[in-house]
Amino acid sequence: MSVFTRIGKCRSLPILILASVFIVSCGSAPEFEKLEPVTLQLKWVHQAQFAGFYTAQEQGHYSREGLKVNFVEGGPNIDLIQQVLDGKADFGVAAPEQILAAVERGEPVKAVAVIYRLNPMVFIAHADTGIERPHEIPGHSIAILGSHADTQFLALLKNYDIDPEEVEWRAYEYNLQTFLDREVDLTIGYMTGNLIRLRQEDVDVNIIWPGDYGIHFYADTLFTTDELISSDPDLVRRFVHASLTGWRVAIEDPASALETVMRYAQNPDRELQSQMLEASIPMVYTGEAPIGWMEATKWTGMYTMLEEHGFLNESFDPDTAYTLEFLETIYSGE
Repeated sequence: MSVFTRIGKCRSLPILILASVFIVSCGSAPEFEKLEPVTLQLKWVHQAQFAGFYTAQEQGHYSREGLKVNFVEGGPNIDLIQQVLDGKADFGVAAPEQILAAVERGEPVKAVAVIYRLNPMVFIAHADTGIERPHEIPGHSIAILGSHADTQFLALLKNYDIDPEEVEWRAYEYNLQTFLDREVDLTIGYMTGNLIRLRQEDVDVNIIWPGDYGIHFYADTLFTTDELISSDPDLVRRFVHASLTGWRVAIEDPASALETVMRYAQNPDRELQSQMLEASIPMVYTGEAPIGWMEATKWTGMYTMLEEHGFLNESFDPDTAYTLEFLETIYSGE
């Protein structure tokens, strides 16, 4: 099923099924004399992309786990991995490619949960170019350089035996200005962000989603340091548990989640945030696994694509880039 079909069905999520796959601990929550400060480095600026974290904060799921969480915004010039390594944040949200690259460099970080099990990145073409499928890309230009999309684009080209030299690679701009100015035929974009803005402005586009062509990358991934996992696994468990609870609640009640998002969102466009949240829900909860769950086959697949296209110089075991320890504990009902 295409991700666009999933999005179309997100308003009628089977809530009872959703609840059944998220096993919350039974019994009374422990009482904490003092809330422990924790900082989460977000991948981008405050917006509906992080609705579950905001919900966990505003509805007291973090405080019930003895945590007082501070959110730090990300952006194009923020090194998400380094922020956590430097101790400026205890946890971070990053692309799995960034985590794998960090592990290859010997940096002691690990993924502890994946928030977006489906990747919202797409390749967007002006409709009048006639580009609807990968084999129609050669001879055209794409705004992509400087993003994290290179691997997926190269994999897409490889699947169709297309030489990367047949495509003109240009710098990617977050505001898609070169695309809007018709300086490029295609650009990368996000179903949860700038694609919504293009449609709001009635820009006629065609979409190519890598997942429709067998290229499956996780997106927003929650990570921390090996040191924190080793020295305070209970804190990690409590933070992950509260965060996933926040996402479960946000998915079950998106109307309330939107109200929470609007208290944080940098862009006050309510319709934009609403559509962003709507687009995010089927990517966070796919119905195939519990919220936050990670699979070894997916990590191996992402690692293999990065290695094949020269984004990794040293071979290593991709299983060292993540741990299921906390997800297994949470979903066992401990």
